[in-house]
Amino acid sequence: MIDVEERVRVIVADRLDVPLEEVALSSRFAEDLAADSLDRLELRLFLEDVFGVKITDDQQDALLTVGDVVAFLNHSQGVTA
Repeated sequence: MIDVEERVRVIVADRLDVPLEEVALSSRFAEDLAADSLDRLELRLFLEDVFGVKITDDQQDALLTVGDVVAFLNHSQGVTA
């Protein structure tokens, strides 16, 4: 079973149509991965479905990097780093 980080990286690469090698924890959605607001909304909805979490608008606004999303999901699932 792959961990949250790897699952998120694979999902981001697939949904944003970028090579997996370009998706790092430090990758910023807008600046590094060229995700516009619609891309981010669609990614949010997909992540909510896959991980069974709710991400509010305010939370989405704070999730600027892939690492932010991984930390959020780990926290929501009670995983400590």
